Amino acid sequence: MSAISAVIVIGVGVMIIASNTPAAQARRREKMKERIEKISEPYRKKGEKCKYINSLIDEIPELSYYEAAQLKKKLGNIYLEWNEE
Repeated sequence: MSAISAVIVIGVGVMIIASNTPAAQARRREKMKERIEKISEPYRKKGEKCKYINSLIDEIPELSYYEAAQLKKKLGNIYLEWNEE
């Protein structure tokens, strides 16, 4: 094995060891959390809008369970389409 190939093997080994340190793992974990939050934000907003519609419909005492379910389905979709940001 020549000196050049030995230096290359040692360099690769050092890079592998450096990329697996706890600090490097924490940075990768933090980046992954940020990406997941960014991806899930529209779904979370949609869920919050649906919860808002459901809470308003649940406050109407005259509605039966079936009527409330139909109203939630219809109004929820209309509200989500109308209130897109």
